[in-house]
Amino acid sequence: MKAASSRTKGQEDALQQLRRIAAVNGALRVLRDQQDASFLNITVSLGCSDIPPGPGVQLPRRVRLVIVVPSQFPFVVPRVTVLHQRWARTPHVYWGNEICLYVSPSAEWDPSDGMAGLVERLVQWLEHAAAGTLDAVGQPIHPPLAAPRGEGVIVARRDTPSVPHGSAWVGYAVLRQVAPQRQDLIQWIELGNSGSLTERQVLRAIDAGHSPSRLQVAPAVLLPDAIASEYPDTADEVLALLMEQGVTKAEVERLLTSVTKVNRLMTGQRGNRRAQQQSALHVVLGTPALGVSGSIERKTHLAAWYIPPAFISSTARGASRTQGGSTSILPQLAGASALWTTMLEARPEVILRRDRESSASWLLGKRVMVLGAGALGAPIAAACVRAGVQKIIIADRGLVNPGVLVRQPYDDSDIAELKVTALTNHLRSIDPVVAIEKLLGNIVGDVLTDETPPPDVDLVIDATADRAVRTFLERHRTIHRKQWPTLASVLIGHQAAHGIATIAHPSASGGGADILRRLGLALRAQPTTALTEVLEDFYPDPPRTTFFQPEPGCSDITFVGSHADVTGLAGQLLSGVLSSLRDSEATASMHALVVPMPKPPGTDSDTGPTWFCWPNDTVMRSEGAEYEVRVSPLAAAEMRGEARKGRRTRTARVETGGALLGAFDSAANILWVDEATSPPPDSVMSEIYFRHGSEGVADQISARVDATARVTSFVGMWHTHPYGQARPSDLDNKGIRQLVAPLPDTPPRASMLILGGYSRWEEWLDNGTWPEAYVMVVEDVTAPHDQHESELPPLPDGMTWWSPRRPLDDSEHLPARRSWLLRLWHRLRGTVR
Repeated sequence: MKAASSRTKGQEDALQQLRRIAAVNGALRVLRDQQDASFLNITVSLGCSDIPPGPGVQLPRRVRLVIVVPSQFPFVVPRVTVLHQRWARTPHVYWGNEICLYVSPSAEWDPSDGMAGLVERLVQWLEHAAAGTLDAVGQPIHPPLAAPRGEGVIVARRDTPSVPHGSAWVGYAVLRQVAPQRQDLIQWIELGNSGSLTERQVLRAIDAGHSPSRLQVAPAVLLPDAIASEYPDTADEVLALLMEQGVTKAEVERLLTSVTKVNRLMTGQRGNRRAQQQSALHVVLGTPALGVSGSIERKTHLAAWYIPPAFISSTARGASRTQGGSTSILPQLAGASALWTTMLEARPEVILRRDRESSASWLLGKRVMVLGAGALGAPIAAACVRAGVQKIIIADRGLVNPGVLVRQPYDDSDIAELKVTALTNHLRSIDPVVAIEKLLGNIVGDVLTDETPPPDVDLVIDATADRAVRTFLERHRTIHRKQWPTLASVLIGHQAAHGIATIAHPSASGGGADILRRLGLALRAQPTTALTEVLEDFYPDPPRTTFFQPEPGCSDITFVGSHADVTGLAGQLLSGVLSSLRDSEATASMHALVVPMPKPPGTDSDTGPTWFCWPNDTVMRSEGAEYEVRVSPLAAAEMRGEARKGRRTRTARVETGGALLGAFDSAANILWVDEATSPPPDSVMSEIYFRHGSEGVADQISARVDATARVTSFVGMWHTHPYGQARPSDLDNKGIRQLVAPLPDTPPRASMLILGGYSRWEEWLDNGTWPEAYVMVVEDVTAPHDQHESELPPLPDGMTWWSPRRPLDDSEHLPARRSWLLRLWHRLRGTVR
């Protein structure tokens, strides 16, 4: 017995708290206290007269208990034991006399409550024990304990086989050596009628790629009925437990004999006495003890009985002396202690994933391709593996250099290693069985070409922040539009203050480059203070001229940001992508997420993560299929509105039209049509021809060019053929050529969009269903200079001509030239003052 002075302040406080409780409540009596090493054992007597009797534990008038107070009290919860074994088979009583008061001490134990909280919980436990409701219906049942005293750890990864009703499942568990002190349970093999096991059977039962020398077979018995609150302490008691539930001694002997022989063969230990002496054995036992009280269904709880190497070696020596070369290990175990190895669960049937309610649950079992293994791609790939992807493909061409260790998840030992190799090793350390494919080389040209099909995955994440890669992916989606999976692009601002993620679902009209273009237009259209910062970060006007180069000379331009900045933004961006996939997987819209980093305290900040969403464009191909034309819902609505207005104010067959604003991308082979204008006041229209005027057009288009920072500009003209074929007439063909006349500073290309149709025309006007449409893109052509001053063909006589507002009479002038467009482009390019 130690002196009282060796007690900690916490233990003295515990004793004083109990004495104060006893002074005001006679139900509690403090009988004695005794120091035992670092623990203070306080024996108390607790009155049970006020606890109603029930079908459960029969409580005496008073019960004696020992409260074992640790030196770190109140920050470590005390243990409570009774001085007898009569409650040994009571739920939540372990080792015959230790009472389990808290299911989760870290959540339920409040240090501030001290001994008052402990005594209150103890009284509640006794009340439930008397009522027989310690395992309340709907509450988890605590599985039997097996105090770890054997060496090593086993991680159970494979779901258990079904246990026959009323009889045990007898067979083998295949263990794979992962580390010196760790094995993974990767397969089950049933005993069968013969009971013998061969090395070939083991190798057939497991996945290819496992080295036999790293495998070990363990006898396995899954019992049909639950057992007491803990596994036995001796080998004899373990064997008796098996016999009680129908497992014969002969079956146990066959299991032990077979695995001892097979393990020596697989590990190459024939004749190697030293190796045999170092071998050990596990016996995997299971009992139906995982579930909730009141439920019939039970999952199997596993434990591993550890048989030390000495028993295996003596059995092997005995086998070598017998004529048949075989002997039983059972006699060697008589009277031995039962040692138990730590068993950790990773079986899907019993483990509820900690991320199951998060957006990352979408990744479980999916196939993902990550383009880029740098600051964003590497942590995103790691997050995907942790989320349980079935397969991950990593594409990159770079090396790990010393500078990237500041913020990329590589180690000093990875320097000069290929990033795809270093990242693969890191991912294998997270999940050794995940399928990983490495693609080394340039994304454009080596990994993907126009001819290669889209990746056979569920999600492609572009983490390269490379304009060329984004543009190529945009073009590749146009070539293989029906085959592309979801495409997400992630990027970080130049000082890691903001991040952007774009999500293009498989049926979305645009990819990452398209969505980033839309986001820039949206930010300029309705900027808030915070979004203005995003605009200046990603879409500066004029473009940024100073860049961060971490090394002097011709090094790659990158952003400034720490590991905390990058991983914080990468996690938020990936979570946003997965939220879009989980909650909006069936939609065809395009999404963008803008994520800011926290600002210092006291800094004005009025925004958090901000979502932008767009409906699909109307997609068609230009004549000759050179360009994919994407007409925005806004432009379509503007053209439809003008056509409906014409039907009201003019006759239904009078043509109308206007200019198209958008952009050409000759690398991606895309024509974006963002907006459509109405006809200028000096336009002329009839049932067979539309002639675009020039009044106010230059100013209108110039204003849009300035407002969008030159993202949107003039790209052509549109007009209608009501109730007619959506094809250019002779007059249309002659007119379109003048749009790209080869004069200095004229546009390099322009488009003509014609909307028409017979039965579909009224449906478009009334319901908005896209009509028949035709697009021609005319590139700059070589022609005589004076052709641009030539007159258009004379207009037919006998027609009624209209302006956008009213019919025209013969006295009004009908313009015969299309020089307005040339003047417009001279003005936009600064050649007209």
